[in-house]
Amino acid sequence: MQNIFLSTPYRASHVGHIAEKVLLDETLPTVRKMGMQVIWLNFGFDEKDLAVLSPTVDRIFAFDRQGRPRFKYRINNEMGSVKVENGSYVEGGRFLMQGAWNTQLHGPLRQAYMDSLRNYTPADRLIYKQRISGIYDGFPDVTDFLKSRGIRTLLFAGVNTEYCVMATLQGANLKGYDTIMLDDCCGSSHGNAVHVQATKMCIKGWGFLSSSRKLAHAVAKLAKRSDMPYGTK
Repeated sequence: MQNIFLSTPYRASHVGHIAEKVLLDETLPTVRKMGMQVIWLNFGFDEKDLAVLSPTVDRIFAFDRQGRPRFKYRINNEMGSVKVENGSYVEGGRFLMQGAWNTQLHGPLRQAYMDSLRNYTPADRLIYKQRISGIYDGFPDVTDFLKSRGIRTLLFAGVNTEYCVMATLQGANLKGYDTIMLDDCCGSSHGNAVHVQATKMCIKGWGFLSSSRKLAHAVAKLAKRSDMPYGTK
């Protein structure tokens, strides 16, 4: 849920903004209250990644569905000046490279992340991935972090449901994690029917399906127990 997917004009009415609002207004307050770990998992390459860049990942962004090249959206290419949703322009930086504007968390989410570093325990963690999935062989960053914290149950939110969310959920499921998709915190720019189909796939073979409100209801019940942790400092 980073700038390249949520800040450009053609994304202004993107379903990702709906998922973002639910995440900010409902889900994050719930997980903050209970001291649950939040991981922001975004695309972001560094120089060493370019030497082993996957042709598949390069293909996904460098060409449109008709096979026509999109040079601005080729990994490491300069995007130049980019018009954002409020009509102003920013320098997009090198496409999908760490440190560039386009790979930063979208404004309100970036603020939530920065707030966590100052005000919550545990603080959020930002991890950059180089595949559609954030859990895959040769990329131990996520799983090593989860193991270090003893985390076995994962809640998933993000866009697009059928790509990054499902791929990461499936990777986690295959590694033995308990996987739960929060469907109102997810969305697809390819239409609600595609989103619904992905949620059905989750139920049938890859995990559990829930929502931000069900999570809040469950946490409210648990919060009545005196032995439950609270994360606010």
